[in-house]
Formats: sequence, structure tokens, C-alpha cells
Amino acid sequence: MNQINKKKQNQLIISILILYSVISVFRLGSRNTPESMWETEKQGTEIFLDFGRTVDIVWMVQYLGDYGARWFSLESGFGEPILWTSHDDIMMSQVYQWCPIYLETSCRCLKLTTRNVYTQIGELLFLDRNGEILLPVNTYEYPELFDETYAYKRKVSYETGTVFDEPVYARTAFEYLNGMRPFEDTHPPMGKLLIAPGIALFGMNPVGWRFMGTIAGVFMLVLIAAFAKKMFDNPWISVGVAAIFAFDFMHFTHTRLAHPDSFLVLFMMGMFYFMYCYGENLLMNRYQAKRTELYRSLLFSGICMGMAISCKWSGAYGALGLALLWIGYTSCSYRRKLIHACELVRLVFWCVLCFVLVPIAIYLISYIPYIPVDETMGYWDGMIQNQINMFKYHTSVPAEHAIGAKWFQWPLIANPITYSFLEIDGVRECVFLLGNPAFWFAGLGAFFYCVYCLLEGKDRKAAVLVTMYLSPLLPWILVPRSSFLYHYFPCLPALALMLGYYAERWGRRGVKLLAVLAAVCLVLFVIFYPILSGLPVPAEYVEWLEWLPWWEFS
Repeated sequence: MNQINKKKQNQLIISILILYSVISVFRLGSRNTPESMWETEKQGTEIFLDFGRTVDIVWMVQYLGDYGARWFSLESGFGEPILWTSHDDIMMSQVYQWCPIYLETSCRCLKLTTRNVYTQIGELLFLDRNGEILLPVNTYEYPELFDETYAYKRKVSYETGTVFDEPVYARTAFEYLNGMRPFEDTHPPMGKLLIAPGIALFGMNPVGWRFMGTIAGVFMLVLIAAFAKKMFDNPWISVGVAAIFAFDFMHFTHTRLAHPDSFLVLFMMGMFYFMYCYGENLLMNRYQAKRTELYRSLLFSGICMGMAISCKWSGAYGALGLALLWIGYTSCSYRRKLIHACELVRLVFWCVLCFVLVPIAIYLISYIPYIPVDETMGYWDGMIQNQINMFKYHTSVPAEHAIGAKWFQWPLIANPITYSFLEIDGVRECVFLLGNPAFWFAGLGAFFYCVYCLLEGKDRKAAVLVTMYLSPLLPWILVPRSSFLYHYFPCLPALALMLGYYAERWGRRGVKLLAVLAAVCLVLFVIFYPILSGLPVPAEYVEWLEWLPWWEFS
């Protein structure tokens, strides 16, 4: 009977993985973006455009390449010879995104002159009042600027270009891939290096820069199912935990973005999972029988820790909890005389290797692509200077931000973040970052239940889960800089496992409640899917979803 349950469990988990994978890649983005680039490395380079007749230009739409915030002087001209009129300087801002600039001018000729040293433009469009494209007669002089007008979809949305922080991370991943000087250096390189393979596979387009994060989101489900299977005896609990985590809004939305947090959370899950494997085998008195497995678990945990910290420094917050768990497991085993002094010494030396030397090695290796592009510095000078720059950046970030949320507001899903927003004729295409309220609020209750069980009976599983939840959360109390809702992401796997813990403690009734909660999470996911994925829906529907008093989707 148990074998049948396990077989059904595996089938259900595979079904969840397939369903989630299909949903996560659906509408991930367009692959049809400008690829050829007009480039100059000189300030004062002119782009002279002749429309052959007087035209009324209302909008100029550009798709900027690798360099953001490019300034241009703008002149419009009439007659023969041309009489030029100067206009205010214009700035092309976002990279790898269609950006419209309002012009409202009548002219026969336009002249754009670069004000920056490096400029890269993928495409340049001019629209009249009806939105029709106006092409200059001399497009042959600038083939890179006018060869991919078909890629313009007459709207700027999540599907057509970068959103939120993607201009920073996607651009930097592309630069690593092509041996260019990296633009972003406020986090260690690993997160951007992991985004890069998707760009290598699919090109510098939304699918390319989001693909690897989406894959990380799928692997998170594999890992949390394995974690629940390892932690709980009932095979149905791992199905429920995996389903609840699969249909969490933040997990779905944030992993479909080119952002280091997708990899940070995946590796933090990994380091806690392997530490749990180590601890349970140790306390089950399996040191002699499974010594190799114990050492391997510690090594994998250390590798995951090194990868997490190499994505973002906040991975070190989880590492504090990891250290507490190792000390707890190992000291408990020693007090129970499950391991002897010599074995304890071996474990200590092995942990120095796994949790000090291996993470340091991974961190240093991640800088190999970072350093060679700057010929003015050697490896060590460049790496150390980057640590100084990162520290200065994070200590200088303002304490308040318009879309920021304090650590104690995160569990309440306060201040959802707008990733993308577009409204045309009462139809909205928007992407918001928020949490599934059924999961988050039930999980918060499960957290307090775990704390109660820990204090009452010193339950080992409760101790692991509380540590796994609090270690990425509590350090933010001491961090003065502004924080955001996505900083709560590393806590969510523990929250899902706590629901599994509650279900196990309450037996058959608990498993039924977990199944009901998973079903509710699925229903809410379907209801909120349009504002998680940018699906076009009436504005009234988006406003109807403002279920909590502090939610505003307008």
C-alpha cells in the first residue's frame, strides 16, 4: 500500500512540475527584438534623417542597446538649403526596451547628435498622430536603425523588453558573455553569470535573459518536494507542499525575471536541504555506516552556500542559520556519544573545508570573468575594489523608498511591486510582485505553531524550520538601507515546509487541511494570473483584485 502511495506521489509531483513548467514558459517574452546595432564611440556623431517631405512627427520610439541614459541634441529642419531649429536635448533611457519620446514637431529633416562617448541604438522609429511609422528616405545610410521595424509591436510591455531591474542584470549578463566591461557591480558576479547561458541559447531578448531564472524556479519545486519527502513520513505531504509553493505568486513572478534572487533562493534551499540530510543521518547513529554520505552532504551544502553568497551577499544571512544547525546537530551527537572525539575533530576539519575554503574558492572563481575586462587592475586589486564598491553602495542606499517595505511588513504582503504596467483603451497588461495570501497567511500561522512546538518540546524538525525561516529574515532588522518585498523570497521555502510540519503533526486531518489549502492556492493563482504574467484584462478586473486595504494596482 505504501508503495502505491509513493508511486502516486511521484506521479503527482511530476504532474505539478510539468504543469508549472508549461505555465512558466508561456508568455515568458518575445524573441523578436532588434539585434543589429548602430554604434559610435565618439561624442558629437550625427544622425541625419531626411523624410523627403514635411511630416508631422508626434513620437520617436527607440530601442537602446547596451548603454543607458544616452543624451542627444535635437534639431529639426525645413527648406533648401535646410534651416535648422534647435530643440531641448533628449535622453534615451532604458536599455533593451522600446522607449517612446514625445516630440510633436513638423519638419522635413531631423538631426540627432550624440552627447555621450559610447552610444548603441538597435532601432529608431518615428510615428505620426495615428501611430503610423514614418520612414526617412535615406534609411540606406543607417541600415542598423531601420532594418527591424517589424519587431515594434506598438506597445511597451513585459513581453517586449526589460522591466524593473532587468536593464541592470540582463545587460550585465550579456556583457559577461561578450567579454565587455560589466555595468552592474553592486552584487557578486555569479547571478549574472547564471543568467548568461539563456542569452547564449536564445539571444539578447526577453526569453533569453529570463530563461535561466525560470529553470531555477522549476528546480526549486524539485528541491522542496525532495526536502518534504525527506522530512515527513507521509508521502502526500510532499505533494501538498510542492503544490502550494508552485502556486505562490512571488515564486512564479520573480523567477520569470532576470534577477539574481532566483538563484540565491535555489542555492539557499540546497544548503539547508543537504544540512538536514547530514543532521538526520548523524542523529540516527549512521556515522560509521554512512560516513561518505555524511561528508558528501556537508560538501554539497557548502557548495550551495558558496553559490548563494556569490549571487548576493544576503546569502550569508542564511549561512548563519546553517552554522547554528551544524553546531546543534554535531554537539547533540557528541553529547549522546554517537560520535567520538576523533570523529568530531574530523568533522570540524571537513567543515572548515566545506564551509570556509570551498565557498571562498567559488566566490573567487566567480570573479574570473569580471576582472580581465579592466586592464588597469590585476585580479586581486579588481576583486577587492569591487568588495569596497559593493559595501559603499549598500551602505549609501536611502533608508526609505517609494516601493520599499520593512521586514515586518513582508509577511503581510505590503507594498506589492509594479514590474510592468500598460493600459490602452481600458485594457491593462501589468505584472505585480506579491504573495499568494492563502499560502502566506496560513504559513505565518504555521510558523507560530512551529515556534510553540519548539519551545514546548524542543522538536528537532521545528528547530530546523524556524532557523531556516528566521536566518534570512532577522538580519534585515539591523540593515538600515531600504528593503523590498522580494527580500522575503528566501523565507518562503521554510514557510511551505512549516505547513507540511503542521499537517504531519495533526495526522489525517492535517493532511486534508493541507490538500484544501493547496486547492485554494491553485484557485487564487488562476484568479490572479493576469496580473502575475501581463495577460491583457479589463482595468476593472485588476482593480477588483485589490482585496487587501494596502494593495493598489492602479
